[in-house]
Amino acid sequence: MSASGPSSATANYQTVWAKALEHLNQLSPEQQKFYNLLSQNEKELLRNGSSPDDILHLLQKAGISKHSRFSRFSERFAKPLYQFQGVFEVMSSTNAGIGAPIWAPIKLVLQMVKLTSDEFSKIDTALSDMLRQLELFRKFEEHFKPSASKSWDHLYDALGMLYIDVIDFTLIAAKRYRTGTLVYTMRRVVRTFDSDFGDVMSSMKRHLDSIVPAAQLAGLTQSKAQYQDLSYQIRDEVDVNAKSRLGTE
Repeated sequence: MSASGPSSATANYQTVWAKALEHLNQLSPEQQKFYNLLSQNEKELLRNGSSPDDILHLLQKAGISKHSRFSRFSERFAKPLYQFQGVFEVMSSTNAGIGAPIWAPIKLVLQMVKLTSDEFSKIDTALSDMLRQLELFRKFEEHFKPSASKSWDHLYDALGMLYIDVIDFTLIAAKRYRTGTLVYTMRRVVRTFDSDFGDVMSSMKRHLDSIVPAAQLAGLTQSKAQYQDLSYQIRDEVDVNAKSRLGTE
């Protein structure tokens, strides 16, 4: 897989993710209970990361390989899986850049939710919307090179908040799906999907909506600085040429 963004940008995203992971050391007592529902291997996965291939393997294992996407399940359940796989394949065509840190949380959520259920179609909506928005930013990266300069601070702040949202989304998934069958059934009667995920999904949307404008502002600032540098360079070259010509005349 080839990287679409510069290595310096990838390092910046990983730095933002590492800072977001500090959120796990500051969980509320309730969130800590949800975090404790994860196995030790899952906790390490969340901190150490995953790969797009691991996620595609999960989806294909559910019976939606390219050769037999609808062979094992009814179209009602297979269609959301197929749609999510398509969105994910587009975004994960590289393991570098803005999306790489969230592969592990996505894998954990997919492991927890039953992929052949109505619940997954709702999970799919939240994750697909996030991936599509990040794909827009990845296209933006093709024209600008994110850096550690101050002009990109707003972008990294928004991205850090989104990464924390993704962590919270994973913990809520643990709360909802890491229970016994009886508790899960009773919980669905008392707490709807929106009751559990509504707040964090709203927060994710708010921070996603701020990422592209923040990137555009940073890009414009960067372009302005580059234009000024070019103007100074041209002015200096003109001055040098002018002095040279005057000196020979």
